[in-house]
Amino acid sequence: MNIPEIPRPARIALLIGLGVFLLTGLIWRLGLFQEPELWVYDHFVRWHSNPAAADKRIMLVELTEKDIDKLDYPLRDGVLSEVLEKIEGGGPAVVGIDLYRDLPEPRNGAELDTLNKTLLRYPNIIGIFLFGNEADPFGGVPPPPVLKDDPSRYGFNNLLDVKVIRRGFVLWPLDPNYKGNPYQSFSFLLAEIYLANRNIPISQDGADIRLGKTVIPALKSNDGGYVNDEPEGYAFMQDFRGPQAFDTLSISDVLQLKDPAVFKDKIVLIGIEAGSSNDTFTTPITPPFATKKPPGVLIHAQMVNQLLRAAIDGDRPTTGFSQRVEWPWIFFWCFCGVAVGFFVRFHILFALSVALCVGLIVLSGWLLFWDGYWILVFGPAVGFLATAMLVKAYAASYEEQQRENLMKLFSQHVSPDVAEEMWTHRETFLQGGRPAARKLMVTVLFTDLKNYSTISEKMTPAELIAWVNECQGALAQHVGKNRGFVNCYMGDGMMAVFGAPVPRKNETEIARDAMNAVTCALSMADEIKQMNARWKTEGKPLAGLRVGIYTGEAMAGVLGSDDHLAYSVIGDTVNTASRLESVDKEGTMTSAGDECRILIGALTCHYIKDRFRARHVGTVSLKGKAETTEVYKVLDSIDQGEQTNPGRQ
Repeated sequence: MNIPEIPRPARIALLIGLGVFLLTGLIWRLGLFQEPELWVYDHFVRWHSNPAAADKRIMLVELTEKDIDKLDYPLRDGVLSEVLEKIEGGGPAVVGIDLYRDLPEPRNGAELDTLNKTLLRYPNIIGIFLFGNEADPFGGVPPPPVLKDDPSRYGFNNLLDVKVIRRGFVLWPLDPNYKGNPYQSFSFLLAEIYLANRNIPISQDGADIRLGKTVIPALKSNDGGYVNDEPEGYAFMQDFRGPQAFDTLSISDVLQLKDPAVFKDKIVLIGIEAGSSNDTFTTPITPPFATKKPPGVLIHAQMVNQLLRAAIDGDRPTTGFSQRVEWPWIFFWCFCGVAVGFFVRFHILFALSVALCVGLIVLSGWLLFWDGYWILVFGPAVGFLATAMLVKAYAASYEEQQRENLMKLFSQHVSPDVAEEMWTHRETFLQGGRPAARKLMVTVLFTDLKNYSTISEKMTPAELIAWVNECQGALAQHVGKNRGFVNCYMGDGMMAVFGAPVPRKNETEIARDAMNAVTCALSMADEIKQMNARWKTEGKPLAGLRVGIYTGEAMAGVLGSDDHLAYSVIGDTVNTASRLESVDKEGTMTSAGDECRILIGALTCHYIKDRFRARHVGTVSLKGKAETTEVYKVLDSIDQGEQTNPGRQ
């Protein structure tokens, strides 16, 4: 099977697409697209959030600015003990203290024993520590000393991200070579205790953790828009589809509370909500330019809510695609850019196509995100836009070069409207920037001046050239006006072609070319008559014109070397038209006194019979042809009726 060769412009466009794809992939793998991809991700999270969501299972107890003014900060051990006793009196499911208590308050330890007794009395109270590193887990901030020997009583409250909180921790570290048991995050430990009280299982599912109905896969270094950013611990993407606020009491409210039943079976998180503490963070759902940012205790509460939804409702965290999917995804859109840049020619349509494709990239990313999958958006959009623009620029440059070559080849031969038609249909007949050799159905017109030899003997060379140029120039303009082109000049004669280089598709178009050729010849007859009238007054020689027209098949193409090219048609049709022009020079079949004698072949006569009158003048054997040729003389157009011009008899 013969595989068709890809045209050179298409090959160049494909190479551009491949180059942009590789460059886009390199930029992506260098991490230069990570921030823009995260920006897109944040918008998707914001669009997918649920501001009206509520969760009565979780309650916050916050240390506010007013509490700090009244109770001081850090909160005294005795006050914290009183708050915990009040909360425990309501029967909560679990209480998490998102306050560091590695040191006594006051520092002399006067109230520490009271707090320690409360912590030991209630095993559902969970403390925090700041994870340091694998060699020294408590190197950040240690847990409360009284709980240090029981890892089930404290969890680390590290937040994975710095600028914008997008990920939550489950365990730390994730290193399989770590000799100790991984520590649980503060939010995961709270959720685990709550779920255990309700007999909802938590288990290891291979390398992943199954939390009730949902498997929470550990984030990898290249998931979604991240590049070589592997968390040291077991992390997941926060979806922020839960509440943006929870039922909240201040520390002062709790101390004055009469009935602690509001805490019944709740997950209670105690933390600080005060701008002076610097314990505030930015999340994807934080409004732009917000002056008030969510406190750390609220972010932990949102993590707990997501873990509960995962276990009870089956809401799985957003999962990023791996490189095995993302490379083909970028490749696909880069070559969509090739298609748009190469095939969409009109600027407005190109702009609309580009906007549509970029919209499809965003829409695809959004629909996948809605279904729980995070795929690259910014990188493919950049690759698509760059490819489309570069291929469009190349295609425009190539077309301009083609147009210049085409106009250079035909500018002296065709009218502007024919040139425009040629350019519009360039795919039909151009090959490699040149008109392709092909067989066409054309009408060929030859002219020659009568008695040229006799006239030339009576004029100087300069006068003769000026006279011939004036005559040929006047006649040639009628070729262009009738949608033909002058193929060449031959001294006092010319050859014109109607029906090239754009191939004709049907009989109607072929007939139109024949009628245009005859119309051109009749216009030349009028032009000769007007010039003779002027030359007679100027004392110049008078001219007569012989015209031969024939319709048939001919081979058309570019002839010559690269230094000198010419488009021409050759074949029997051309030869026959030339013979018709030169036949009957003595006027045995026609009147020798005609200023312009127009002879046509039978097929031309067939095509023009509804528009022009023609008379059969004989059957002749033309030079070089074995078969005889029917010859007709054009008289005039039918709409002239009987007002026949005697000069055309």
